[in-house]
Order: sequence, then structure tokens, then C-alpha cells
Amino acid sequence: MSFFINNGQSLFSTETIDPVKIERASIQFDVLNVQFNSILDECYNKCINREQYNEGDLTKGENVCISRCVTKFMTVNKYIGAYMRDKYYYQFTPKNILKHYDDCIDKQRT
Repeated sequence: MSFFINNGQSLFSTETIDPVKIERASIQFDVLNVQFNSILDECYNKCINREQYNEGDLTKGENVCISRCVTKFMTVNKYIGAYMRDKYYYQFTPKNILKHYDDCIDKQRT
């Protein structure tokens, strides 16, 4: 089932794809992409020994370090998200935090 098709009744429906839902999914993808790349960069720099690339797989220590790093990153992200949602509920909008939000809205209007 696709969330982008109106009402999602059937995969073979002749209904059109909702451009607003596509744009929202695109914005959500951008946010998750930034988060993933931040995790990747931070945990790689902290946990991977770049001076010794003599093994194709991660060592046990690197695996443990990466697991802890990602867990800490996600936990902090969850707490910050909850804090922002509770404290700044009406101020925390996509327009305030996403630089390209206005561009997306302008594209929808044209």
C-alpha cells in the first residue's frame, strides 16, 4: 500500500499521486538523511582506527564502539526531540528549522 496515493484503496487505482504527500516525504527524507550522515561521520571518526585498514571487517572493539555511539546519538536525539516538542510546540515548525522549506512550498504553488 502506498501512502502517496489518495486514500490508498488499491495499488491499481487510477487516482493521482498527492504532490503534498510527496513533498512531505521528501522533507522527512532530507531530515533523516542529515541525521544518518551525522551519525556516520561522528561514529566513524570516534570508533574506526584509520591507521590500520588491514582487516576487511570491523574488529570487536570497533563494533562495540559503534553500537554505543549510535545508541547514545539516538537517545540524545530522542530527548532533544521530546524537549523541543514539549517546550516549543507552537514554535517548532518545519518553516523554522528547515532551510529549504520555503522553496518546497513555492514549488508546490507553481
